Amino acid sequence: MSEIEMNNSDGESPLKKKKVHQDSDTDNYKHLNVYSVSRHSQSRYLGYKLYFDSEDVDFDFPSLLAKKIEASINFMHRNSDIYDRNLTNQSGLFSVSVHRFYEDENFISEWVDFKQDLENYPEETLNCLGLALYQCVAQQELSNDTITSISLPKLKLKVFDYKPTSPFDGLGAGSCGKLIEISGRVVEMKDSSYQIEWLLFLCSRCFRFETVKQPDGVRASPKRCRNCGKRKFKPQKDSLYTKSSALRDIRLRYLDPIDDNCHRTLKIKLLGDLVDSCSLNDDVTIVGIIKTSSAKAKRDIAAAESLYLEAVSVIKNPESDQLAVTILNDDDYEEIERIRAEPDIFLKLVRSFCPSIYGDEMAKAGLLLSLFGGSSNNELKDNINVLIVGDSGVGKSELVKMCAELAPKSVYVNVDRSTLLGLNVKSARKKGKDPIVESGAIAQADGGCCVMDEFEKLTTKQYNDIFDTIEHNNLFVHRSGIDCSVAVKTSIVAAVRPVGGRYNYKKSFYKNICINKELLSRFDIIFMLLDRPDPKLNTSKAEHIINNRMRLRNQRDEVKDAGETSVVNKNSFTLEESPVLNHTNEELIPKALFKKYISYARQINTNLSEASATILKNYFVEFKHRNFYSELFVSNRLLESLIRLTQARAKSELREETNEKDAQEVIKIHKFTMDCLKKVILESRPKIRYKKSASEDIRLYFKEEDKQTIVVKKELMITN
Repeated sequence: MSEIEMNNSDGESPLKKKKVHQDSDTDNYKHLNVYSVSRHSQSRYLGYKLYFDSEDVDFDFPSLLAKKIEASINFMHRNSDIYDRNLTNQSGLFSVSVHRFYEDENFISEWVDFKQDLENYPEETLNCLGLALYQCVAQQELSNDTITSISLPKLKLKVFDYKPTSPFDGLGAGSCGKLIEISGRVVEMKDSSYQIEWLLFLCSRCFRFETVKQPDGVRASPKRCRNCGKRKFKPQKDSLYTKSSALRDIRLRYLDPIDDNCHRTLKIKLLGDLVDSCSLNDDVTIVGIIKTSSAKAKRDIAAAESLYLEAVSVIKNPESDQLAVTILNDDDYEEIERIRAEPDIFLKLVRSFCPSIYGDEMAKAGLLLSLFGGSSNNELKDNINVLIVGDSGVGKSELVKMCAELAPKSVYVNVDRSTLLGLNVKSARKKGKDPIVESGAIAQADGGCCVMDEFEKLTTKQYNDIFDTIEHNNLFVHRSGIDCSVAVKTSIVAAVRPVGGRYNYKKSFYKNICINKELLSRFDIIFMLLDRPDPKLNTSKAEHIINNRMRLRNQRDEVKDAGETSVVNKNSFTLEESPVLNHTNEELIPKALFKKYISYARQINTNLSEASATILKNYFVEFKHRNFYSELFVSNRLLESLIRLTQARAKSELREETNEKDAQEVIKIHKFTMDCLKKVILESRPKIRYKKSASEDIRLYFKEEDKQTIVVKKELMITN
């Protein structure tokens, strides 16, 4: 660890010059360097004062602490591989699994209460292990006869794979001082700074120097000068003997173990080489000690704002764990296999998706495919983006909210009640404070689905940022002196309402939805849900609503016990047309099981077969050749969208390879969306207003005058 010198730009006083002269005299002030380790040290343990506040351990009468230190040293001697690798670079070298201590019978016999001490008294326990590590490393460095002293900073042992003996049931005042393991996502990160660990003080009377330990970065001054008894000291932050370590504060978003539907955040303090161990939006598992801020603890020690976690070790979760994976039991697997045995799984899933909305099965199928997602590698995308354009009251908000409820990992945001800082990445710098980078809704939904309602409320600048998210799977931040990028793989499901609440056919398509062509072309599927006058469809919707109301009133207890049921068309429903009036009751998949099924299916890696690839290629070539009204929907990215949709269709049936039926049904959905768009665009007839010139106005004026003169003459002739 390098020594960090903090320079002061103010002018030097004579006292400071004298102090600098004394600091440069390294022979006389060697005792001020707390990192100095000598072969002829009088202390029983080298570097003891770095870990414990007392002077030393009395070995004439061995204490319990001394027994723990000896047990730790014996363990280190038996496991020299922990510190025997490239000692000149300590970063990441001293990470040890706690199971290594548990499985060492000699160590457990010497330290019987190690498990309980590690959980209830982690700071003292880890200091014993760190001191043993320091002792072994220092002795190995001093084994060379030519070396009499070395400068060795405090070494820390980073433990991982820690599982508390008692279940973690939330954070409170009773958790202070305990060691916990917590997993979550980094949603906020401050710029790195420094925390002073040892501060040099100068007595204002006799000019004696003394180095004082600063616990947890809190200012601690000498009580009295050992030479003259004076109590007035001046801190020397720019001295070589003032030691500090890197510091960074982050905020972790984790799932509340008490309430599975609630997410909470916790402040994490990273010190030393842990500062660069993670970045924004990373999924991490952190082992640390719960502590409380001293300033806030004086007011209210139970305040949640005063609690923070001082990290001991940080482990990044693999990329596969970024996908939200729901824990399944044996009963869940049996239910999934039962669904898999259905004759037509996909239609069963579509019927169970938002059964309160009548019709719009094509839109339901597209949203469902977005939840399953495609299969990708490091080069290809797997997220499917869906846009729903609809009049007020057609149920588009209910459809997109159902996506948020069924997705294993999702974030729902109403754009009208949010801002860009709440969607992408927030960066801010307050006066006198470090800059903060905080992830928004899109970043928090990484690996899942971000549902945006009232998408039309975004501004042009916000559209551009979301365009980068969809196009590059990255969020770029260039604000408040912060330049960073965050990798995200998020499916965007958005609902758009036309200007005025209803689609106006006297305006063009783009003026109705107020979304530019570039962003619109990045959506894989676009559905138009317009409220058209259709007596037959309106009758069906009315019967559907009344039947649901009657069912809820007469069978409320049965529905509560057996799960969701709905009135659907079981026989006549296909992806080509909406249901007709032949209704029948059918048991649908409950939401809880539906969510588990989607989570299980998302883990399947589906390959594209040659047969389905040929069908998609032929359709793409034919579609691009027609190029009937706009280049927006016939770009080369259309083929990639069709491939992802086909893979999602195969995932819905838990298959690892696509077939011809998958490609054909995806083509049906795409044709349906294109036909609806084409019909709406062609029916939109905006009024074209021409500005009349001055000469034309004059000509029309005289033409009207001539008409009036002719009329007057005719009236005179009639009267005569």
